[in-house]
Amino acid sequence: MLRSMNLRLTGFKRFVNATSQNLHGHFLRTTLIVTLIVLFGGACAPQQPIVQLRHPWRLERVIESPTPVDRPALWADESTHLLLWAGEPTMPNIRLLLPTQETPIALPLGIRPRRLSIYPLPDGWYQLLWLDQTLPDQAFLVGGTLNAAFEVHRGPTEIARGSVLEYVAVTSPDGMVVAFWTILEQGEPRLYGMRIDSLGRPRSPILIAETARFPAAAFDQAGDLRLVWAEPGAGRIWTVRSVKMLGGALESAPALYPDQIALIPLNTQQTLEALTLALDSTQAYLIWGLAQAGQGVSGRLEGMILAPDGRTTSIPLPQETNLRLPAGPTGGRLAQGAIFTVLMSQNSASPNAIGIITVRPNGGMELALITPSPLPGVIGGVSAALLDSGKMRMGWSLLRPDGRTQLYEAVEGEAAAAP
Repeated sequence: MLRSMNLRLTGFKRFVNATSQNLHGHFLRTTLIVTLIVLFGGACAPQQPIVQLRHPWRLERVIESPTPVDRPALWADESTHLLLWAGEPTMPNIRLLLPTQETPIALPLGIRPRRLSIYPLPDGWYQLLWLDQTLPDQAFLVGGTLNAAFEVHRGPTEIARGSVLEYVAVTSPDGMVVAFWTILEQGEPRLYGMRIDSLGRPRSPILIAETARFPAAAFDQAGDLRLVWAEPGAGRIWTVRSVKMLGGALESAPALYPDQIALIPLNTQQTLEALTLALDSTQAYLIWGLAQAGQGVSGRLEGMILAPDGRTTSIPLPQETNLRLPAGPTGGRLAQGAIFTVLMSQNSASPNAIGIITVRPNGGMELALITPSPLPGVIGGVSAALLDSGKMRMGWSLLRPDGRTQLYEAVEGEAAAAP
């Protein structure tokens, strides 16, 4: 059953109408909207009707790591796919695995890297971003730039120094990376943005909001940049705000008046964990994660679809499967539509089977089981890339009870098979 959400519609219609006007007629709307990686226990299943995916998934690679890995970074197009993750603490580096190799490349980047991500640059180059726990009470936002031969051209490069809480980044149509992050300054979480050029050189940071958490961003087909964030308020109510930067002009953000597009009321046991946004040709999609006190890292997901006429529809996310950690849309081409990757799991103490759920615009859900047998563990993080062909590729980590990690990579649209 869908849980009713107390949402204020101020700004919804203007937000979605602008998106629809920019996108309509430029490309076909995809049916792939929301994808979930799930650990299923034997007694738990979503209440919504679920059918088998028309396009099965194939588990392509399983890599062993002797230490915990939170979220691997994934990039893929029709010609290649790259998987990256943090190395062992005794060997500070980032590991890069190419599709033709069995042994990863050790990149001389990172001290204690986490929340790793990768973004394409022109001429086959790549920009890496991650949080580095250089001091016990601080996390810096750091970058590194790889050339077409996967050599480190620049880095590690400090993007933000201090207590960075979270970040998100997108590749702009002109080949630059636009990064947003929140950082504690004088006890307040402030939101900043910055452009990073195609050679990995950071520009000056721009203050966007005095109080903000959980930024999410996406470019539309017109090249305009949509940025949303959550603002804490009185009475345990979070306000979701949005700005539109014409042509992706980050410099215009401080002068823009943000729209209020949603209210997220929390009970005394809940904490807002993350927010993510995606756009397709006619609609916007917003998903957030809630942690529940007393359940450790477990919680739930809520989400909604914003239609051009201002109507909102709850996304029928399965609620019996506990939320571990949501991740925003990564990789992919806007021309093929919007994707979400969010992380859900059951209980690490019980055996689970790994599966992927896809939620489509009509509210129907489809399920594909990836592993032939249950595996114990908790998913540590997930990344995804949407190919021009419409296929999807996903990578995730499974934290095992013995402290080791298994890294998985799967591709959609091929016959299911064990590696």
